[in-house]
Amino acid sequence: MPPETQQSVPPLKGIILSAALFWTFCVILTWLIVAFFDYQTHVKQYALREGRIYIDRAVGLRDWAARHGGVYVPPSETTPPNPYLAHIPDRDLALANGKELTLMNPAYMLRDLQNTFAEKFQSKIRITSLAPLRPANSPEPWERRALQAFAQGENEYIEFNTTAEDKHLRLMQPLITRESCLKCHADKGYQPGDILGGISTTISLSPLITATKSHQIYWGINLGGLWLFGLIGLWFSRRHLLGLLQERDLAHERLAAHKEELEERVRERTASLQETQGRLEKEISERAATQKALEESLYNLDQIFNSAADGISIVAWDYTVLMCNDTFAAMAGSSRDKLVGKKCYEIFVSPCCHTEQCPLALAAHSENTLIQEETKKRPDGREIECQVVVSPFYDNQGNQLGILKSYRDISQRKALEKSLRQEASKNARQAVELRQKNTDILSKNIELEEALHELKSTQSQMLQYEKMASVGQLAAGVAHEINNPTGFVASNLSSLKKYVQRITDFLALLQEAVPAEQKQEIEELRHKMKINQINEDIHDLIAESMEGTERIKKIVMSLKNFSRQDQEEYGPADINECLESTLVVVWNELKYKATVNRQYGELPTTKCYAQQLNQVFMNLLINGAQAIDQQGEITITTWAADNRIFVAVADTGCGMDQETVAHIFDPFFTTKEKGKGTGLGLSIAYDIISKKHHGTINVQSRPGQGTTFTLAIPVVTT
Repeated sequence: MPPETQQSVPPLKGIILSAALFWTFCVILTWLIVAFFDYQTHVKQYALREGRIYIDRAVGLRDWAARHGGVYVPPSETTPPNPYLAHIPDRDLALANGKELTLMNPAYMLRDLQNTFAEKFQSKIRITSLAPLRPANSPEPWERRALQAFAQGENEYIEFNTTAEDKHLRLMQPLITRESCLKCHADKGYQPGDILGGISTTISLSPLITATKSHQIYWGINLGGLWLFGLIGLWFSRRHLLGLLQERDLAHERLAAHKEELEERVRERTASLQETQGRLEKEISERAATQKALEESLYNLDQIFNSAADGISIVAWDYTVLMCNDTFAAMAGSSRDKLVGKKCYEIFVSPCCHTEQCPLALAAHSENTLIQEETKKRPDGREIECQVVVSPFYDNQGNQLGILKSYRDISQRKALEKSLRQEASKNARQAVELRQKNTDILSKNIELEEALHELKSTQSQMLQYEKMASVGQLAAGVAHEINNPTGFVASNLSSLKKYVQRITDFLALLQEAVPAEQKQEIEELRHKMKINQINEDIHDLIAESMEGTERIKKIVMSLKNFSRQDQEEYGPADINECLESTLVVVWNELKYKATVNRQYGELPTTKCYAQQLNQVFMNLLINGAQAIDQQGEITITTWAADNRIFVAVADTGCGMDQETVAHIFDPFFTTKEKGKGTGLGLSIAYDIISKKHHGTINVQSRPGQGTTFTLAIPVVTT
C-alpha cells in the first residue's frame, strides 16, 4: 500500500474501538430511555389515576353527606360542636332520652376520617377554598394557584413536586356548589353552579419509583447481554476487515500504474472545470433565490390545492390514492377520508385502466406532462367526461413516488364539441358559413371559460350553503327532540301544582277537624317535621321548575326560527326575530368576548329568504367577536326608512384599513390565520343581500376604531 494511502485510512483498531464505544453509548442510552419512560408511564400515570380515585371517593362521600344534610354524632373531644356552623338552627339536638347530638357537615366528616384513619390512607385528602368557613382550611400556595385556575375555567390542576425528602403528586379538582351545599354556605353568597372551593390530594411517588426498579434491572440485564453480543460481532468483523484491507492494498498497487496518466488528464480538465465552476456559482446563486421563492409559494399552493376547481389526486405506483382534494371527492361522489388508500381503478373506471394507455404506464416512460381525455365511470354507474392532466410526482429527494392527476369535468364541452362537429360536417361545402361558425365557436369557448371561472367561485360558496343547511337541520332536530320531553315536564308540573294545592287545602281542613286536646301534639309534630317549611318550599320549587320549562321553550323556539326548516322558501319574516334567533345560536361565541347591545326599531314584516339572512347575521356577529382581542361591545341597530329595512352591526374590535376594506367582499380574501377562515363568509353575505334580496351592504372601518356593517333590503309585501 502506498504511504499516502496508508495515512489517509484510519487504523483498523481505532475504527473497531470507536464502533465499540458507539455501541456501548447506544445500549446505555436505550437503558436510560427505558428508565425515563418507566417513570413517565408507570409512576406518574399510576399516581395520577390513584389520586383521581381518592378524590372521586371523597367527593362521593361528601355528596352523600350533603344530600342527607350532614350527620349527627354525639359530641366528644375529637368531634366537638363545629363553631363555624353556629348559624345553622339545628346544629345541636337533644333527644327525648337526654342524649345530645351535634351536626357534622361534609367537610367536618372528611377531616375527622382523615385524622382517624391517617395511617391506613395512602394519600392526604384536604378541602379548601379562597373563602373557607374554617380558617385552618385556608389554601396552601399551590392550592391557591389551583383555585385561581378553576376560576379561569380549568377542570383539574396537576403538579409534580420534588423536595429534598421525597417526590409528590399534587392533584386538585373543583367543588361545584349544589342545592344541598347551601345549608352551610348560603350565608357566603354562593349559588348553585358556583365554584365552592377545591378538594386536593398529595401522593408520595417513592413507593411507585421503588416498584419500577425491578423492571429497570430486568432491562439492564437484557441490554447487557445484547451489548456483549455486539462486542463479539465487532471482534469477528475485525478479522473479516483485515482480509478486505489486504485485497484493497493489491488494488492500490494496480491503480498506482494509472496514477500518472490520470493526473495528466486531471490537469487538462482542471482548466475546463474552473471555467465551469464560474458558471455553476452563478447558477447556484440563481437557484438559491429560486428556492426562497419556491418556499414562499408552497404555503399558497397548499391552500390552492383544496380550493382548486379541478379534482386533483396523487397516485402511487401501486395504484393507491395517496392524497386528493375536495373537488376530486365531490366528482367521485364520496369523501376524502374514504378515497385515500383506495386503488384508483376502484374510484374511477376507464377504458385505459390496466392498458398501455394508463397514465401510470405512460408516466413511467416519460417525464413530460401528459394531457388526455377519458370517460370515467363512478362506482354508482355515472359517467363523466374528463380532461386528465398527468404529471410526475416526486418527493423532496427527487424520487418519483407516482403521478399527480388533475381532473376537469368537460362533459358539457364534449357535448358542445360533438354538436359543433355535426354542424361543421353539414356545412363543410359552404366556406363562408363555415368561417362564421368558427367565429361562433370561438365566442362560445370564451363564454365557457367565463362560465368556468364563475363556477369555480360559486362552487366554494355552495359548500358554505350546504354547511349552513346542515347546521339548520341539526338545530331543527335538536329543537324537536327537546320540545317533546319539555312539553311532558311542563304538563306534569302544572298537574303537580294543582295536586299539591289540593293536598295543602286538605291538610288545613284536617287540622281544623282535629280535637283541641290533640292539636298541641300535632302542632309539635308538624314543627318537628318542618311541614310549614316544606309547604312553602314545594310551591317555590314547582314555580321555579315551570319557569325553567318556559325558558327551554323560548330557546327551542329561537333554534327553530334560526333553522327555518318549515320556511326555506321565500316568505314573510320579522327581521328582529331573525336577529334574536341568530344570537341564541352564536351566543356561546359572543358571551366571552363582547357585550351585545340591542337597539331594535319597529320594523314591518317583509318577504325574504329568512334562513339565508340568518347566515349573513351569523357571519357578521362571529366576525365582530373575532375582531375583539379581549373584551368589547357589539351593537345591533335596526330601523325602517324609505320603504327599506336597515340593519347595522357595529363592533369595537381592531378595525381595518381602506386597502383591506376594498377587498373584503372578494371570494377567498381573508385576514385570518391559516386554517381559521376560508374568505367566503362576506362574499356569500354580499351575494345574499345584493342578488337574492336586491339590497345593499356597506362597511365603515378604521384601524383601532372598530367596524360597522350596514345592510339595507327593500320591504316586500306582495
